[in-house]
Amino acid sequence: MVGLLRETLAGFKRHLIRPPASIVSRLPEAYRLAGSEDRESIARACSLLTLFVFELAEFNRQIEGEIYRYGSLTKLGKEAVTFITDNLLSPSLDISTIASHLNYSRAHLMTSFKKEIGLTVHEFIIRSKIEYACDLMTEIPVTEVALMLNFSSSQHFSNVFKAYTGMTPTQYIGSLRQISAEQERSF
Repeated sequence: MVGLLRETLAGFKRHLIRPPASIVSRLPEAYRLAGSEDRESIARACSLLTLFVFELAEFNRQIEGEIYRYGSLTKLGKEAVTFITDNLLSPSLDISTIASHLNYSRAHLMTSFKKEIGLTVHEFIIRSKIEYACDLMTEIPVTEVALMLNFSSSQHFSNVFKAYTGMTPTQYIGSLRQISAEQERSF
């Protein structure tokens, strides 16, 4: 069981689309308790894992309904979304790079993407970066996240983050801690 937990934890670090921290937060405690000899600790680990599985299944159902949130995508839409998510950390990720890589004109990519996805390419890139940042900030300091996602400064990142989420990165991290504390109290 401990090996499976280690593999699961490692797996989340490899994927871009990640479950919310509120779901993943159960794993470290379950991992710690699963290594115990105490029967009560093992039972608690099993309870945490069961909750994790149910919440993960619900999250996956939401993601499947969202794959992408934009309904069925054309070849261009799938290629563009895949390229963006695969290259989210690239400093050269922009409309010209995407169009060149996919062999579309810049104008065709911009028009088709906006029509199909409902967001401009730039809006989609920023939104994807902010969604990824939400997960990264549970493990990495905000300044490092800003640099990793190629924002010009941590202040610029904070401004963009607040524009998209309605809260600053610090407020977001605080809300995650509050959720985690409430979950611990509920057990």
